[in-house]
Amino acid sequence: MAEDTTQSDDNKYGDQGIITEDGWKTIDKVLNPADHKFYSSKPPFLPTLFAGEYWLLKHVFGWSINENRWLVMRIILLTVNLLPFVIFLVLLARLAEDLGATDWGKIFVVASGCFATLMIPFATTLNNHTIAACTALFALYPALNILKKIEDRGSKMEDFAKAPSSFLLAGFFAGFTACSELPAASFLVFLFLMLFWQDRTRTLGYFLPAAAIPIVFFFLTNYWAISQWMPAYGEFGGPWYEYEGSHWKTDPGVVRHGIDFAYKYENKFAYAFHVLLGHHGLFSLTPIFLFGLAGCVVGVCTVARGESPGRPSGHDAAGFGLVGAAPLGASFGLCLSGHLGDLRQLSRLEPMAASLAL
Repeated sequence: MAEDTTQSDDNKYGDQGIITEDGWKTIDKVLNPADHKFYSSKPPFLPTLFAGEYWLLKHVFGWSINENRWLVMRIILLTVNLLPFVIFLVLLARLAEDLGATDWGKIFVVASGCFATLMIPFATTLNNHTIAACTALFALYPALNILKKIEDRGSKMEDFAKAPSSFLLAGFFAGFTACSELPAASFLVFLFLMLFWQDRTRTLGYFLPAAAIPIVFFFLTNYWAISQWMPAYGEFGGPWYEYEGSHWKTDPGVVRHGIDFAYKYENKFAYAFHVLLGHHGLFSLTPIFLFGLAGCVVGVCTVARGESPGRPSGHDAAGFGLVGAAPLGASFGLCLSGHLGDLRQLSRLEPMAASLAL
């Protein structure tokens, strides 16, 4: 989305990789040691789509990001953040209506999804986390249609349970979520396994090819941007990140504080604890998700007793797997959260945690 009048980031490395403006600083900047050019550490998957929207705005309406900055920015934010969030709430309300047992529970879940998650603070800025949370529900909704067993509740969800469109939508948006938020690959894997258990033929024939569409685009844009298939995140700990002047470079003997460097001083179990209940915990920062965890436990215990939990088969098992994969992946890897107060990569768990509360 750069204009001709926007300049390259000027520094001793002679960078031509990132197009910026004066005074622009970020921790999401890496240096390719092969060509000494700076690049964004963010995968170019979503920025390419955003640039496509800007191209349309410029060529259809003649709006320039330089001359019509605030207009362009607000329109892109409305289409990228607000519109998906509205669809998110509509689908969440439909899930609540279909799966909820009481009016209070239905209202609580929808109100929580609207007002009480960390999606709201990110809604005013262009980012990948709100998109990932929305597309996670876009994948979860048709998946629950598929997993829904015929019960005596008069549910309308099973009408399209075996339709190819449900597998296609679940696969495409699960793949899109994983490409938007790389740790959400666990979401894609668990959803695939649950649907594969339910219907192998349609999962392999529809879900998997649909999921491959955004994944292929992800790797193509990554190669076009940095001339390699591996995302820049995969270079963490090496020269791509630890160049002179980098936020991530720590001089010998210097102790750096904050979530960015917690992995150096906390063991895996302490790190996993803080992912769940500690200073950046999923449940400590959004305690209403404890209702989702409780609902998950009750559902699994109900199934263990041979009774019907009143919701789709595999729903609670998938919930345990997805929530469990979050601290596991964070504790044995690294969740980069910059200067923010939460592990924003866990945003995609919000629709699952909300639905489990029903």
